[in-house]
Amino acid sequence: MSTFRGAIKRLNCDLKISTIFFDLDNTLIATRKADAKACSKVADLLHREHGFSRELANETATNYLTAFRRCPDNPDVALAQWRSQLWQDVLPGTHKHLASELYGRWLEWRYRYLALPVEVQTMLQTLRLQYLLGIITNGPTAAQWEKIDRLALNKYFDCILVSSDLPWAKPDRNIFYAACHYLGVPPGQCVMIGDKLETDIQVSGGDRHGTRTAPGFPPLSRLFSYLNFPGCVFRPHLTAHDPSFFGKIVRIRDTHCEGWY
Repeated sequence: MSTFRGAIKRLNCDLKISTIFFDLDNTLIATRKADAKACSKVADLLHREHGFSRELANETATNYLTAFRRCPDNPDVALAQWRSQLWQDVLPGTHKHLASELYGRWLEWRYRYLALPVEVQTMLQTLRLQYLLGIITNGPTAAQWEKIDRLALNKYFDCILVSSDLPWAKPDRNIFYAACHYLGVPPGQCVMIGDKLETDIQVSGGDRHGTRTAPGFPPLSRLFSYLNFPGCVFRPHLTAHDPSFFGKIVRIRDTHCEGWY
C-alpha cells in the first residue's frame, strides 16, 4: 500500500490530482473470485449434507455460477427471487426445494469473501483525507447497489455512479464527465483505477506498451496508465510491478470536456 501511496504522490506532484475514481468489480472487490469461492462452498454443502456425489455437486454449483454471470439481475424480478430461480433451474428435480436455502447460504458466503480487507479500508480512509474518492461501475442497478450497500461502501466515497442508472456506461467518456460534474472537479485533476482497459477506459488504438495484466496478480494490481479519448494516442504513465498496487491509474484529460464543469 505504501508503494501505491507513493505513486499517487508522484502523480499529484506532476498532475495536481484532486480526485480518484475506482472501478468496483475485480478492482475494489474481488467479485469473480468471491462468487466462485461461494459456489465452491455450496458444492461442499450439497455433497456433505444433501447426498450429492462430488461430481454432481460441483456441476450444480458451476451451472449456477455460469447462469448467474450470464444474467446476474432481472429488472422485472426481485434479486432474491431471481437468484433462487437460478438455483432451482440447476438443481435436480428431487432437490429443487433446496433453492431458497442454497441462495441464502451462497449470499452469506459471497459477502464474506467480498468484504474489503482491513488494509484496503485503511487505504481508502487515508486517501480520503487528501482526495475526493468516487466509484464508477458498470452493471445492473439492483445487483450493483446491493454490493455497495451490503459492503457499506458509501462511507468511503464522495460519489458513486452505476451505469444502469445513467444513459452511459464505461468506457463512454460521458460517464466520467458526469462524475467530474457531480463533484465539481475538472477532468484533468482526476484519475481512474480499474482492472481492464477495454471496459474501464476508452482506448483509441495505438501502441499499448505492455499494458497486458500481469498474470497471477490479485484484482487490486494492474497497470497505471493515462486515460485517452478517441483521437489521443494511448500511452502508459506507470506500470505496476508490485501486487500491492491498485489497478490502472489513468488521467482523465480535458479533451472534449466543455460544459461539464
